[in-house]
Amino acid sequence: MHSVPSTSPAASFEQSSTWGISVSNPGRILIVDDSRTIRIKLKKSVEALGHEAEAVENGRAALDLLAVENFDLVLLDIMMPVMDGFEVLTSLKSSPRTRDVPVIVISGLDDEMSSVVKAIELGAEDFLPKDFELALLKARISTCIEKK
Repeated sequence: MHSVPSTSPAASFEQSSTWGISVSNPGRILIVDDSRTIRIKLKKSVEALGHEAEAVENGRAALDLLAVENFDLVLLDIMMPVMDGFEVLTSLKSSPRTRDVPVIVISGLDDEMSSVVKAIELGAEDFLPKDFELALLKARISTCIEKK
């Protein structure tokens, strides 16, 4: 008779496909958000999904970093000081170096539908609300990285 080691519910959750600890195609993801709390939440979520994450606090810092480093995906807030997400997206999509880097726009704007439309028109791959579910974030990240 073989005994099966018991697994705690927490351990089972961490090993579940929701967390995706063993992603088949890990990526390098840049997080751009002026909220320190959101940056930390996104960075932890992205890393829990098995990807590498860098985080910056504004659009100018993002463009500066993207000018010298390569990323597989950008998670971009819309409302930020210095340079808003729409300006960053426009700049990314007009540069030969960054035009093919997929961007997922994440925002808590009240006029979400018009923001979604504008972000997609400017070249965003997708749009998520700030109160996203981890499973949805995982699916969107996986889809963007696989396309690349």
